[in-house]
Amino acid sequence: LQARHGGEVIVDGRGPAAALIPHLEGAGVRVQVVDTRWVLDACATILDLVRELKLRHAKYPELETAVAGAVRRLVGDRWAWGRKVSTSDISTLEAATLAAHAVYLPVQKKVPPATPLADVSAGPIMSDSFDSMSF
Repeated sequence: LQARHGGEVIVDGRGPAAALIPHLEGAGVRVQVVDTRWVLDACATILDLVRELKLRHAKYPELETAVAGAVRRLVGDRWAWGRKVSTSDISTLEAATLAAHAVYLPVQKKVPPATPLADVSAGPIMSDSFDSMSF
């Protein structure tokens, strides 16, 4: 499919499918491994698309079953699909969520790397943990 249609296979680096990453890459599949922030953004995106009636799908019993049994879990002030608390297998919904977000992501311009400061004697401006904070 990738050779015919392009794109990448998106895998939650902290989800159960993460175990497949080396096998996919070994088979020559282009994989985009995403982090928790990306997954949370994807959940927000799919909710927005559904509320705005911008998302439609063909009838897939697996997806309908996943949606019917899906339960959200809190992650800080945000949410993600809860595999452990859902009443059905939600893997189809999770895949659709990641795919929908990838399709609706705005094209991002590459930002050139920051120029280092000449005087860094004052120490770092922000810690490495700043990127992991959610607002």
